[in-house]
Amino acid sequence: MISALGAGLGGHSSLRLLWLFGNRIGDSGLQAIAEGLADHKGLRDLSLDNNGFGDAGTQALGDALKALPNIEELQLAKNAIGDSGAQALGAGLGGHSSLRLLWLFGNRIGDSGLQAIAEGLADHKDLRKLSLGQNGFGDAGTQALGEALKALPNIEELALGENAIGDSGAQALGAGIQGHSALRLLWLHENRIGDAGLQAIAKGIADHKGLQDLTLSSNGFGDVGAEALVHGLRANNALAELWLHENSLSDSGVEAVAAALRDRAMQDLQLHPQRSFWGLVSSIKDVFFRGF
Repeated sequence: MISALGAGLGGHSSLRLLWLFGNRIGDSGLQAIAEGLADHKGLRDLSLDNNGFGDAGTQALGDALKALPNIEELQLAKNAIGDSGAQALGAGLGGHSSLRLLWLFGNRIGDSGLQAIAEGLADHKDLRKLSLGQNGFGDAGTQALGEALKALPNIEELALGENAIGDSGAQALGAGIQGHSALRLLWLHENRIGDAGLQAIAKGIADHKGLQDLTLSSNGFGDVGAEALVHGLRANNALAELWLHENSLSDSGVEAVAAALRDRAMQDLQLHPQRSFWGLVSSIKDVFFRGF
């Protein structure tokens, strides 16, 4: 059936949107779809989330993307894309500049795959949303992404949770977003970011005064990193959601964060350290009472 769909698309050129998420397309199906899209140079929105394809299908899609210069939204989440597929995607996106949204969360992209994606995004200066959570990359890939972010000033949502980003990767990210001001959402939960990494992130977000959603839970930082974060957020009055739980903050670290947020109307504040629940309650109750 999917092969027939791909064949049916061939020879036409008017398609602007194609949503096929939540099916069972697989590699052979995606290869057929990719071939059918060759002449649709006006395609702007392609959604293929949750379809079960891997590198073979993604390689065909990467080749097709080279002829699709107007693509704005590309959703490929929850498949089985690995490094070779990601490398093909990066090559397919290179040389274009139209992308605004790229969803790749829930795949199997490692460092070499992310390096290729980062290179492919270099000219997409209007990119607004990038989701790469639940993959497998670490510092090497994240360092490449950090370099790419320097040329992407309009990023509003950056979701990188549930990977293996450590301090050197976080430092590259911090440098990558520094000097921009568009971020509204930054997800870095369930990585391996310590104090040095969080210090760099804190410095990077200092100018992002509209940042609303920041998740850093389940990393490895403590009070030193939290203190830097408080400093980085001092000019931010928009923050509504902050997750710092499941790290190594002491009661005094929690108190420092709570004091910095005391006059803010937070919607979702999760600070509890790995110990001392009652210390948390006494530290942050004023935040809520004064915020409402």
